[in-house]
Amino acid sequence: MTQAAESATLDLSGEASVPTRRSETLLIALAQPATSPSDIAGNAERHAEAIRSAQARLILFPELSLTGYRLQAPALELDDPRLQPLIDAARDCRSIAIVGAPTRDGEGREFISSIRVHDGSADVVYHKRTLHAPELNRFAPGRAARTITVDGWKVGMSICKDTSASVHTSDLARLDVDLYAAGVVHSPEEFDEQSARGFVAARACRAYAAFASFAGRAGAVYPHTCGRSTIWGPDGEVLAAAGDQTGEVVRHQLTSSRLSATRTPAANCS
Repeated sequence: MTQAAESATLDLSGEASVPTRRSETLLIALAQPATSPSDIAGNAERHAEAIRSAQARLILFPELSLTGYRLQAPALELDDPRLQPLIDAARDCRSIAIVGAPTRDGEGREFISSIRVHDGSADVVYHKRTLHAPELNRFAPGRAARTITVDGWKVGMSICKDTSASVHTSDLARLDVDLYAAGVVHSPEEFDEQSARGFVAARACRAYAAFASFAGRAGAVYPHTCGRSTIWGPDGEVLAAAGDQTGEVVRHQLTSSRLSATRTPAANCS
């Protein structure tokens, strides 16, 4: 495995561990909450509403979902009291939520990050690796592909432009992920590209793929976004999709049997 593909599989306590046996089903949801710039408290409340509405084991939110796509937004502290409604909702619903925000590490480097909220706490599980030029003016790229484990399912993390990077997709494929999970922000004109990336990710990893896509206004750079969050099967088939409106939540139950069937030699013959 290349250095770029090095990854610890994280259990729900955040410690490196041997993955447990994959459960037969995993109910996931993709949320498109409305986001107001500079209103972390209000955004956290809307995230909490989505979690309670979804009642899913794993719920994914778009890139920078807590701040909007505002590259000047302050780095979020994980103990920020404004996050408490979000933390409470995930705990009450026994959900694992993956939300997006800028973060800062102990050395002062700042990242576009995926934050896992579960069991009364929040921790950073992934830093975006593939940055646009404006993002590089402030943020450092993540160094490696990362996975988390949810009920034995290996979930590969991805943020927006990562989904266009063949090396990132290849790294997650080598890690043998069961679900390729991404939070993205795209304009309405980029929906076809978003769809193509999801199809490629699913087929390349022989895994489910799920893109939580921003809807509504994400900031000055994205006054309009496409939404239409989508879940693909391991064969690239669209299994569930949201519309383009804020507040939508789409759910689907992943099955281990479908994943295994796709990975059998017979299923891969042309």
